[in-house]
Parts: sequence; C-alpha cells; structure tokens
Amino acid sequence: MALDGYEHVRALQQRLKQRINPDLELIGLLPTRYRSGTAHAQAALEDIEQQVEVLHPPLRFTPIRLAVAAADAPAQGMTLADFAPSSAIGQEYRCTAEQILRFLEVQG
Repeated sequence: MALDGYEHVRALQQRLKQRINPDLELIGLLPTRYRSGTAHAQAALEDIEQQVEVLHPPLRFTPIRLAVAAADAPAQGMTLADFAPSSAIGQEYRCTAEQILRFLEVQG
C-alpha cells in the first residue's frame, strides 16, 4: 500500500503542477503507520527510498510508527497533541513539524 500511496502523491503533484501551480515541488515524503519490526514494511520503505532518491527532495523524514493513539485521538474528537501529548508518536509528529518549519524559515 505504501508504494501505491507514493504513486498517488506523484500523480497528484503532476496534475497540480499542470493545472494550478507549475512551481509546486515536494519537499519530502513522510511515511506513516510504519511497523519497523516487519520485513514487508522494511522492504516497502526501501522501495520508497529508492524511488524518492530520484526526486532529490530537500527533506528526509523519519517514518512515523503505527500507534493506537493516532487512531484513538480522532475517534475521541481530539487532536493527537491533546489526546496523548506525551506519547512517542506525538513526539515523532512534533519533530517532523519542527523540521518542516525550520526548512520553510530558511526558504522564506
């Protein structure tokens, strides 16, 4: 499924570039719902990395693990930050957001 998601993102990017914003570029891809302990997940991540390598995106994101809190938060009508502020997955998303903000500040 991860490789399918990657292909959908690339196709969407191309359509948006053609129709709305010819300057649109990906700054990176963020793999989510990652299960580091499975051979399938590792192989899918390696495949994505090989495909992304061709794009040379400026940011490389650490995959976000699959976690129950990420599914439970919206089910409770809450953000992950409010539902489980000290969770490991919350910290992973915070680190990713900070990385993006730093990148955008430099570009700005």
